[in-house]
Amino acid sequence: MKGKEQIQIIGVNHFSTSIKTPLLADAFDKSDDEKIKNIQHHFKMTMQEMGLDLTDDSLSGTPYHDAKCM
Repeated sequence: MKGKEQIQIIGVNHFSTSIKTPLLADAFDKSDDEKIKNIQHHFKMTMQEMGLDLTDDSLSGTPYHDAKCM
């Protein structure tokens, strides 16, 4: 993984070196439902860390909807 400083230097000036998306060998070991559940959890934690009120109607379903879109 690149360091924070290197990522900031590269910024939006990066380019793709291949057409294929780089995937880990175990990328398809989990079911889609399991992946959605995990992504939903982490997205929810991120939103809470940002101080967003997930009890608000406009945000309550966001973790699930975003996880499902991935």
